[in-house]
Amino acid sequence: MSGRPSIIDPALTRLTGVLLKTAFRQLFRHLKSPSGAFVGLLVLGTVGMGLMPMIVATYTGSLDQIQMYSTVTSTIPLMMLVIVAMAIYFDIGQQITELRPPELQFVLAGPFTNHQILSYRLMTLALTWVVSSSLMAIFALPSAGSYLSAVLAIYTGGMTVTALTTLHAFSKPLLASWVRTLIASALLGAVALLLISSLPLGMSDNGFSWQTWLLSCQSSPIGSIMTLPFVPFAKLMQSPIGLSMLGWLSLCVAILVIAFALCYSLNVGFAELAVEGVSRRQVRIQRMRSGQFGRIKRRSIVPRGSCLIFLGGVGLDRWRGTKSPLPFDAMERCWLDCGASRWQAVWG
Repeated sequence: MSGRPSIIDPALTRLTGVLLKTAFRQLFRHLKSPSGAFVGLLVLGTVGMGLMPMIVATYTGSLDQIQMYSTVTSTIPLMMLVIVAMAIYFDIGQQITELRPPELQFVLAGPFTNHQILSYRLMTLALTWVVSSSLMAIFALPSAGSYLSAVLAIYTGGMTVTALTTLHAFSKPLLASWVRTLIASALLGAVALLLISSLPLGMSDNGFSWQTWLLSCQSSPIGSIMTLPFVPFAKLMQSPIGLSMLGWLSLCVAILVIAFALCYSLNVGFAELAVEGVSRRQVRIQRMRSGQFGRIKRRSIVPRGSCLIFLGGVGLDRWRGTKSPLPFDAMERCWLDCGASRWQAVWG
């Protein structure tokens, strides 16, 4: 009895577990060495020194600029809007289709569907966001309702941003290139126009205040409409543990489910995108090895001798091949050939 294939394949799930165990095994192996232990202690000390003010401000409230952190958490919808606009414009979502060569060989060799490969990539990203949200939530403690609400807000918000950028990447086989560029440019231009038009709102008698500017930009009529889909994530972060947190969490999860449902509906050629992603990765690694860290600029080489202005737009070769009714003696022909050769050496 043949049924509809599941979107999660057990083989890919085991592959995720094997890769996770391998990563932890390599990490512990590096930490056992003297250099790895030194680097680990250095990283822990740096992170601890950076997180200590947040922990002190949470329990004592003695941080002088605690108002700054509350302003940042209050403008989460605006920050998420800016991140989504920039990620879509620079097509960051195509990185979800980039598989490492061993993964690509395993995935393409098996009878996996596009949905199953997408589920595999989302599982790896979900595990990454668990670690990232657990660390980033500490920075939001001074103004968050609780540590749990901060973790859930950052996790669901980060996965939603990932889903939106992935949705734009999956539109590549369906939409023309100029249409995708137009959508991304229009979104980024609208966000930039919103930020620039709200600059006068940040001016006061004491000077410019970026906190007032961000809050005014978000609370403006246009800003309220553009940031409306991201408001539940800010409410979730500010909610204490209780029924209000559960309500906002349900709404955030619903937004996340809708975004990923659209991704699955547009997922028509993940295998082809994965192969293209590996090619981009190899080209990027090759450029980094050769010392080219920037983008490759395509320059079209235009022969200068074929568009001389003082020849009336006629090319040099055609000018030399033009027959004149006037008789030339040997001296004049020699002068013409020498001049043409010099033009060819200079302009050719």
